[in-house]
Amino acid sequence: MAWGFFNFLILTKQFQFTFFAKQEAALVFACLSDMQWFCKVHPLMMSIERVNGNTYKIRERLKWPFLPFSFTYTFDLFVNEENSEVRFEATIQKFTRMVLSFSMVPSEGGTMVQEQVNLRSPFPIHGFMESLMQEQHRILFQQIEKQTYRDRPGFVDGGK
Repeated sequence: MAWGFFNFLILTKQFQFTFFAKQEAALVFACLSDMQWFCKVHPLMMSIERVNGNTYKIRERLKWPFLPFSFTYTFDLFVNEENSEVRFEATIQKFTRMVLSFSMVPSEGGTMVQEQVNLRSPFPIHGFMESLMQEQHRILFQQIEKQTYRDRPGFVDGGK
């Protein structure tokens, strides 16, 4: 049966989150754009590896009561240092297309982070994904707040 028949079940949704991290903008940007560091602070990521260029393969684990669920997918990373922007574009399990865009602005006492999410997925996944992402990214930025440059994978004393 052709999947086109089920296109009416595919929805597109956009939502936005705002986070404040008590860290300088350069460190927040580094945590989001250095994929080894990002994996270290992300609450769901188990591993990450570069496939080629700006394409990465990631393994995540959702921890539902009595039913842990692991999955792997690839995404493309786009980094704009000049504008302090990081964008991830991923297709997960062939049915969900997700674009996450982060922009950082220095603010008094830390960094204001705007996250724009564009999600295209089957109907029942939308509500779940929005609430899951909001909670997990809240934890992500709490983890980033605890970081110093010494925590960066591959850190060599005397430099960033």
